[in-house]
Amino acid sequence: MSEREPGSSNDRRAPEDEGRVHNSALRTVVQLTLRTDLRRVLAGCPIEQSGLRENLRTIGAHARRHQLRAEQLLVLIKEVCTTLPEACELLAKPEHSATLDQLISMAVEEYYGISDRTSAGGRVHPTS
Repeated sequence: MSEREPGSSNDRRAPEDEGRVHNSALRTVVQLTLRTDLRRVLAGCPIEQSGLRENLRTIGAHARRHQLRAEQLLVLIKEVCTTLPEACELLAKPEHSATLDQLISMAVEEYYGISDRTSAGGRVHPTS
């Protein structure tokens, strides 16, 4: 078995390195998405109209495709929130104090696809 030269065309990343690179990329997407959507909420846009749910749906689908468990995604979202000035500002405003809890609930719903199966009355319909 021959060793590969670093930087050669045969140099491949170890699976754990690929996971780190993927998580780093996902972290960046979550940061950019949350900053944009939380800015909308701070500007007075209702959370359901901020685009947050749609963006969390996309992020959740991506996480599932890359075998990221819901718990791992939630930890990532919470970690990102602690670094965002927009999230800190929301926590400081009584009228927005529940926004981050709503964000986490939405992330869970979108990861599991619950909102796709829910009617306007809140009943969950079985998927086919």
